[in-house]
Amino acid sequence: MLEHDSFSDAQRADEAHARLRALLYERLRGRPTPLLVAGRSITPGASLWSTARLWVKRFRQLGLAPGDRVVLALPSGQAFLAAMVAGLWERIALVPIAPGSCPQNVIEQCGARMVIAEFPARGPLASCTIVATDAGAPADGQIHARVRGQVCEDVALVMSTSGSSGAPKRVAISFDALLAQVEAHGEALGTTSDDVCFSVLPWHHAFGLVVDLLPSLLAGATIVADTALAADGRGLCDAARDYGATRMSAVPQTIRLVSAVDGGMQVLRSLRGGVVGGARVSADVAAILGQTRLRAGYGLTEAGPGVTLGAPGVWTAGAMGAPVGCEVRIAADGALHVRGVGTSAGSFERGRLERRDRGSWLATGDVVASTSDGLAFMGRADHRFKLENGRMVDVPRLERAIEARVGGEALVLSRDTRTIDVLVVGSGDRDEPGASDGVREDVAEVLGGLAKRLGDVRLIGRLDRTAKGECIRASIARDPMAIAA
Repeated sequence: MLEHDSFSDAQRADEAHARLRALLYERLRGRPTPLLVAGRSITPGASLWSTARLWVKRFRQLGLAPGDRVVLALPSGQAFLAAMVAGLWERIALVPIAPGSCPQNVIEQCGARMVIAEFPARGPLASCTIVATDAGAPADGQIHARVRGQVCEDVALVMSTSGSSGAPKRVAISFDALLAQVEAHGEALGTTSDDVCFSVLPWHHAFGLVVDLLPSLLAGATIVADTALAADGRGLCDAARDYGATRMSAVPQTIRLVSAVDGGMQVLRSLRGGVVGGARVSADVAAILGQTRLRAGYGLTEAGPGVTLGAPGVWTAGAMGAPVGCEVRIAADGALHVRGVGTSAGSFERGRLERRDRGSWLATGDVVASTSDGLAFMGRADHRFKLENGRMVDVPRLERAIEARVGGEALVLSRDTRTIDVLVVGSGDRDEPGASDGVREDVAEVLGGLAKRLGDVRLIGRLDRTAKGECIRASIARDPMAIAA
């Protein structure tokens, strides 16, 4: 019997909410030292506490009550943090979304009553949008909350999934799940009030909010927020050095960018810690991270969102680390399942929360393998494909086997149901005569009996990647040989 099966949802949420309130009160009220550096403003904990109290007052004036949802469409900064603290305090679940995005469908999906945004809204949303001032406080004005829908007093946050396993969902993270995640990661990461945490991950994503921001906040660390630099290696390097950053969590692409500029490796080596996740770490990035004290991390929003953490500086391609605060199991097909108190309460659809049994196993859709250091990410289960003879091709395992053999990241694709094509990144010298032939021989040997179906094997210099560092497989799969050799 798991710990989270011992109490009712309501009782567990009550206890966690009281604990969160006590932690927020202790960390913020009366703290004179800087808590948040964002843009040109420096905000002490006491000032943030005062601003959060203004949001609490505004929520109450507008008739918001425990169990309501409010969409939070703000950039990382004082207003976001103050409104979030107020929501946690009042048991109003905030629904963070990218600033500037349209919240109409989010309102309908989650049954949210209001929106908090940088600028006044137009049309139907104008009457239910609270504008945040430059000082981070709620602006005055005639605002009316939407009709109350389903009440979910145990829900602390509603976060969006990335959509990698299907259409994006709005996942409910309960107070006890949130507290379990924050405390498990906070204890493992060891962040203290002496740390300066450089926050470059977006706070409307679960990784940035639950794994990075909240543990830093509740540890009393100084938080430097500047997501505008996420794609600027030079800017990231300079800012981290200027602010004296001691910790930074990031996606693999950020590590690539920072390490590529002069002084970048020095900055990465100087960090006391942080988590790198959000996408599979390739061999070249793992080699960079092995020179640092950064940790491998893995999770998904449905898991609240943390599942594993690695030891500082322990890296291989696909490294995920070991379970933290949850149970995991690997199914016969290699797919990872997770359960525990930190998993989500369910997801919202058409304004109502469809609850899941938190004592049941949650299928991640990711294929993993056990290693001496924990788990290694192999790939997505839905990247597998079936040949016309009915044989299922285990793409993740083939790709990792090819990578181990040829030393470059590999993509196994099928242009039809008969032919297997392979792209290999950064393997060998493309100008060397016979380089492609040599790689083809290696690939064929790895494929074994499938080698008779081997079509094109192409060496490429790089792959198009998302901002997290994942290759854009869908566009490649439509026309794999359109990529120039």
